Amino acid sequence: MLKQILKISLIFVCCLVLLSTAKNGYSDSILGAGVSIKTDGKTGHGVLKINSVTYQAQNLTIQMGNPVKISGDIFNGKEKSRLVLTGINVKDTLYKFSGIIVGKNGIRDVNLDLYIVGANPPPLPPATKKVPQPNHLELIVKSPEIVVVTYNYGFSVKVFDKKINPTGNYDQKTGNIQGVKISVSFKDNNNKIVKTLNGVTDNQGYYADSFRILNYLPSTPYYVTFNATKSGYISDSVIKTVFVHANSR
Repeated sequence: MLKQILKISLIFVCCLVLLSTAKNGYSDSILGAGVSIKTDGKTGHGVLKINSVTYQAQNLTIQMGNPVKISGDIFNGKEKSRLVLTGINVKDTLYKFSGIIVGKNGIRDVNLDLYIVGANPPPLPPATKKVPQPNHLELIVKSPEIVVVTYNYGFSVKVFDKKINPTGNYDQKTGNIQGVKISVSFKDNNNKIVKTLNGVTDNQGYYADSFRILNYLPSTPYYVTFNATKSGYISDSVIKTVFVHANSR
């Protein structure tokens, strides 16, 4: 009889413990800055405030999907509890979770409205600032291919913005560039410079000059290099070949 009474008493005490545990179950909403779970899609961290008790969650495991699963240790000071949650998306970053916390007071049911936000994404590479590229000069040269000794070798050049005159049309009326420095070097077959000229283009992008052919070897090719340079532009150059013929007189 005594054993039966003790058995009934033990069952009664267990029921009281279970009821007490159930009464300690709670639900709360996690709202506002600092109380959301921040995640990279696999792990997460944040601060959970439940029934005015603040828990630090530094390393949660998160399985994104439908449903979302969260598990890991949470801490109130040095006191550690285990959190296990399963939830579904309600709207945008808001999720409704249910689950349990296992701590020193036993197992407690939890219902949470929890915001999950992406945080600390992999850093993006530094944005490369595009440096404006200077425009190209387009140098166009008109010059003879044959010149007779004692006669003048004359030439004319025009300089354009290559974007405006990409085909190198000498007679085009737009895109001409004023103030371009033109240098001309006249070289023999041994690459020796025998004559140089320098000038600047006018407001039509035009420059012309000439020099007299004296003491040049006849029936020999000479090479004329034209260079165009201007600050803020990429330079251009043209090489022309000219044959010097003897004067028949």
